[in-house]
Amino acid sequence: MMPKKHYAPHEIKPDTRRDDLIKEVALLTKDRDHWKSNHDNQVQRARILIERTDTPLERTNAYAQIGELLTEKELLKARVKHLEQELQTIRSWYT
Repeated sequence: MMPKKHYAPHEIKPDTRRDDLIKEVALLTKDRDHWKSNHDNQVQRARILIERTDTPLERTNAYAQIGELLTEKELLKARVKHLEQELQTIRSWYT
């Protein structure tokens, strides 16, 4: 089996690049639709849990609190990433 030749961007035929991009867009669109559907299902499940009258209030409140905690977790992860980048910058000053 021959190794696949790697072409520089200016060597690739426009049709090949276009076809590859069309395939990639199709795959990304399919992936996006899958995750959007999954998100919509989660939103619908959450709405049902919150709107049910037979659900104890504590469970509904706990569900809302879980959402808030997940949001806070994402914010903290972003803050940690930012601080790690700043730490690397500071370390680079001393190396």
